Amino acid sequence: MTTCQFIHQTTPTIPVDAILLPVTGSGHPVGSWTDLHGHGILKGAVAERATQGDIPVGMAVIELTRLESVSAVIRAAVGLEGKPVTEAALRKAFYYGLMVAEANQLKTVWMPLEDWLPDGLQKETALQALAESFRRFRSESGLLETLTIATGDQTVRELASARFASVLA
Repeated sequence: MTTCQFIHQTTPTIPVDAILLPVTGSGHPVGSWTDLHGHGILKGAVAERATQGDIPVGMAVIELTRLESVSAVIRAAVGLEGKPVTEAALRKAFYYGLMVAEANQLKTVWMPLEDWLPDGLQKETALQALAESFRRFRSESGLLETLTIATGDQTVRELASARFASVLA
């Protein structure tokens, strides 16, 4: 059975395989994701680059703060730049992240959900959308056994844990 657990860390002190964020408009196709420096990496390349030392596993999330706006990054990744981020767009973005995690056999990722939540979209609504994406992914692939998501906001972690537990029950 696939599970998804959330842990709270303001900086990832556990080894982290990748930060899962959609890329900005840097020419990378939708479905690309960034490494800990914000460099675009294509699906399937995370594990290889980490082995080569190109991705410093466990780097602090300070690298992430150099991105202008995570909400804007999501908008760009799902083709909604300048438009409100909908639940559907959020589910799509999260689903891409699960694809990357599964394809690269990632077990622990830093996913700052507090920054994923777009302006005007309630946290509980957004987290419900993410939980439904995870349920859909699990039912379609069945390959992702356990994913640990480290997130920096304690309240978001608690909300996410509750939402995912109710959807995955």
